Amino acid sequence: MKSLLFVLLRGLHLFCVVSLVFCALYGLYGYCTVGDSVECMNCLTGAFVYLVGLSVYLTLVWSSRRVCEWVVGQE
Repeated sequence: MKSLLFVLLRGLHLFCVVSLVFCALYGLYGYCTVGDSVECMNCLTGAFVYLVGLSVYLTLVWSSRRVCEWVVGQE
């Protein structure tokens, strides 16, 4: 049970990291190099999405560590 929970949490972390990298590259690099004002607003939106995603990821990391500590403490 413990190992399954650990694998699921690691998979979730990996998914979050890949999503954050994709958002950063797509939003910050892809839009800002175009030079169009509308696209640059989309770039700012991409940066906002990136920051929100980062905060969600850090919250997930913190909470999953607490869950793992709780599971280990139950033994």
